[in-house]
Amino acid sequence: MTKKLFPIFILFCVMIGVKAENVNYFVIGSTAAPFQIEENGKNHRGIITDIVNEVFQGLRKYEIVTHTLPFKRYIKELEKQESWLTYGSDSWTGPQSWNITQEGLFEVNHVFLTKKGIRFNKVSDLFNKRIVLITGFEYPELDQYIKSGRIKTMRVANHEAAIKAIQKDRGLAFPEMEIRIKYHLKTMGMNFDDFSFSTIKDVLKGYKINLAFSRNFNRKLQLKIEKSLRAMKKLGRIDKIIAKYSER
Repeated sequence: MTKKLFPIFILFCVMIGVKAENVNYFVIGSTAAPFQIEENGKNHRGIITDIVNEVFQGLRKYEIVTHTLPFKRYIKELEKQESWLTYGSDSWTGPQSWNITQEGLFEVNHVFLTKKGIRFNKVSDLFNKRIVLITGFEYPELDQYIKSGRIKTMRVANHEAAIKAIQKDRGLAFPEMEIRIKYHLKTMGMNFDDFSFSTIKDVLKGYKINLAFSRNFNRKLQLKIEKSLRAMKKLGRIDKIIAKYSER
């Protein structure tokens, strides 16, 4: 009896002695929806967070440790920390572009949100008009027109305020990622048919969103993550996650 139980006992001891390896996942607080959604640092969800969670369901050896920070502190921590995971793009600057997945997860397009029936396709259509921007956000493609005074601006606190400003004719247009605007229209209970989307491709260009890693991220783990992401894309899992947050 002892001989039969001994191997089981050893296996049990080994199993309880194994600890999962922590992986630092950084989240931008309050302004990253629908990519990262949180409520006072809790109830984490969103397109990127859901993708990350699904990937790590198949990587039992690792455990996600989530860090939620305001954007400026978030960037400083990424620059300082040795090992982390978040999201980014090779179209951006800074740590979110240092080491990204080989394949993009999905592409984002930028649009100008306007009231129904208002459309334009060239930047000069915005001259001497007022557009709505979010305080703290940067709009490098529009800077030259704003600084020269050809485009007038008003700043608001968040996406909900920007959409309401368009609804109340306080500004002509609000530039933002289409997927993000649709998410906020959906959560605000707005009728999509009351608004129009216009694209000026030479001003607001589309780009791919990727997972982003620190320069010193565990290379073997990164390859496993990328393999899981390819499988998710092939099975349509990423498209289903995106649809959950952007379709009306």
